[in-house]
Amino acid sequence: MKAARYDVQEMVRAFEGFSDEVREACYECIRTAHVFPAFTTFVYLHLSLCAPADNRLWQFKTKMRQYQLKGEGWCIHHYAEIRDYLYSLYQQVPVDRHICNRNLVRNNQLHILDVQHLGAQVALYLVNADRAQSFYATVEKDNDIAQSMVDLLQALLDLHPRQFDVWYRPCFLGAIIRLTRKTLVYPTCLEIRGVGNYAKTGAGGCGVIYQGTLLGRTVALKRLINKGQDYDRLTKDFAHEAVLWRNVNHANCLPFYGIFKDLQLNNGDLYLVSPWMEQGDLSAYLSENPNVDRLPLVYDIANGLEYLHKMQPTIVHGDLKCLNIFVTNNSRACIADFGLSNARDFSIKANSSISIGGTPGYIAPEIYHSAARGGDELRNLDFRRCDMFAFGSVIYEIYVGEKSKLHEYNVCGGDRPPRPSQELCKMRKLDDDIWLLIECLWKHNPDARLVAESARAFVGYKLRAMDKMRSSVSGEDLEWDLGFLRGTGVATSPFELWASLT
Repeated sequence: MKAARYDVQEMVRAFEGFSDEVREACYECIRTAHVFPAFTTFVYLHLSLCAPADNRLWQFKTKMRQYQLKGEGWCIHHYAEIRDYLYSLYQQVPVDRHICNRNLVRNNQLHILDVQHLGAQVALYLVNADRAQSFYATVEKDNDIAQSMVDLLQALLDLHPRQFDVWYRPCFLGAIIRLTRKTLVYPTCLEIRGVGNYAKTGAGGCGVIYQGTLLGRTVALKRLINKGQDYDRLTKDFAHEAVLWRNVNHANCLPFYGIFKDLQLNNGDLYLVSPWMEQGDLSAYLSENPNVDRLPLVYDIANGLEYLHKMQPTIVHGDLKCLNIFVTNNSRACIADFGLSNARDFSIKANSSISIGGTPGYIAPEIYHSAARGGDELRNLDFRRCDMFAFGSVIYEIYVGEKSKLHEYNVCGGDRPPRPSQELCKMRKLDDDIWLLIECLWKHNPDARLVAESARAFVGYKLRAMDKMRSSVSGEDLEWDLGFLRGTGVATSPFELWASLT
């Protein structure tokens, strides 16, 4: 934070044509403004230099003093109010020629120094236990403040890594996940418009699926199914999945396009929008392409799991199976359906509820055991290991196909499906190495299972030995290029100043 203030001060120091009195007043703005030191200084310069005869300068000084007295915490929670006040004051004093230096803003947005300063302030609240408790207590009891903070956190997460210290990202992601679950709000920037021609195509375990169009592309829309929950629980589940999915960005994870709100039909239903995968889910793809080489698909899934498990906070999928894995037109597997996923910092004890679900045959035995015993045992499981058990079942189904019948085995009792016949193993290239991998992932003791990084490395080594490793840059799929979404957003960024400062 001090660095941002210093940089703003250096910018002011470099400006020419200011009197010492004006320059000192700018330094005072920089020192006393709890938020937006650059924008505050810009508005002061505009009022004092471009329109010195206008009487609004005293209004500005009075208001800034009031904000200063309210304290840093209040200003962070009400950053949008302060931003809008400064901008409206600027707009009320139009001039023919600017004498002030408009380098303190960038086109129609806050200067990056103001953005970095505000982000650093939020992060310092989140990493301190006492300040974090006060921060959340204030946000969670006021939906307007909650919406404003969720919008800010997502905008900070969307910044390019060069614009922000990556150390802050886990703080922001953990906070936005908590707030969406507690307050039933999601970032308004996730809402998109332009979806049309959508029709129901089927229903999955947690949602109804539609096919539609968006700017000439075919998209999938998912509407959550109400399984007897109240409206708040359904909204909470929807917001949680949307925020988790929005912040996943990897070649082996299905991209998220946004939230579509139907304002004309079905009482304003909300839909999660993603690319439509013509090749279908992994089960359908293998059924249509029985002779395809399966090992690269296994590698893709391991690669996606490694990415999720290495995120901070870690994301565990919670319902990994072939029906939740899709295949692109370039035959690349990608993980989808984050409805049962959870974000968790595994360096600390869990203190929040965990969503448990899944599909028999893919659910790790320790989940059954811990759920039966109750208490805190379930919350304290390392669910990454549970994902790896499910990954073993996915690999088995990839090679065995519809005959796998995973649900028929007593996983809790230690039963596992046997190795398929020699004929099927030879036909599908299920060799000793792959069977050993499956057995390692199916270990009853979760600590004995391979982690995602090791599984990915094992399969990658085998692919390279067979000279079948695909290039990481070849065969990129169009669906992962999100540039076409520019202009589809319903809301503006909290860093926008609504109009060009001209």
